[in-house]
Amino acid sequence: MAGEGVIDDTVWVVKSHFPERIGHSPLRVNKCLLLVRSPIDCIWSFFNMMATQSHTKSIPDELIGKLQEEVWPIFLQDEMRTWLRFHERWTKAPQKVPTHVVRYEDLLSDPYHTLIEVFKFLLNRTDNLEGTLIEARISEICKKDKPEVYKPRSGKINASVKYYSNDQLSEVSQTLCKYLRRFGYFQTAQDDNLTGFLQQPADDTVELKDPQLWIRDFNRNMLSASIKLKVTYTNEKDYLKRVNVLINEPREMEFFKKHVAQGWRPHRPKIREIMGQLDDSSSNKESEDSEL
Repeated sequence: MAGEGVIDDTVWVVKSHFPERIGHSPLRVNKCLLLVRSPIDCIWSFFNMMATQSHTKSIPDELIGKLQEEVWPIFLQDEMRTWLRFHERWTKAPQKVPTHVVRYEDLLSDPYHTLIEVFKFLLNRTDNLEGTLIEARISEICKKDKPEVYKPRSGKINASVKYYSNDQLSEVSQTLCKYLRRFGYFQTAQDDNLTGFLQQPADDTVELKDPQLWIRDFNRNMLSASIKLKVTYTNEKDYLKRVNVLINEPREMEFFKKHVAQGWRPHRPKIREIMGQLDDSSSNKESEDSEL
């Protein structure tokens, strides 16, 4: 995909799934933008990508039932564990580099204010960037039709919930409770949370008054820490030397995979077998058509 793998000074931000998956090359970074998405959509989207080997295709309707029966339950178990440890890795204290949490849902529903907060973090600014070139560009971009590098599968919010049984939704809520609460994916008593996709488990007694309080506090504290670090290390080279973390580092990724994420490889034979049934069916149909 255009732009992927570019890690030099021509770019501000480099995409990575590390340590879940290794990226193009190891590199040292001085800040982290953590893009969060509801596991309901995130895990089903990944399941589709693994099955179709594509960012743009979806599992055919006629094969969804078989895949849900034979592969999906154990795949969901594995990916819940990965989702949990990945977000734990990038939000636990203390972080080696300042980190800013961005929710995918907020990028879709409120791109202007979400991007303003992103650039305040990147630029170490506490104001709203009013009158700056950055603010003007964000405003301009948000008024245009959303640009697409490729046509995504869906990209809609909570569109995948229909593929989960009630028991599976309860299991997601229970297993990922801490981070679903932190990221604002539980329903509130006031029922005014637009990203309240899941019910808070009965044994989780933390009151949900403001579903995005944790993210706001986390981001505010990280911005403050970032500003203080720049004041402490006024020399740019000294700052870059002391405030960094190595990503796409093979040893940490191998540790992560060994103890947490097995990836889709254990499921690959069965997924390919089931997806291959569509190819066989298509071939038989083509043969019948040619005979006619």
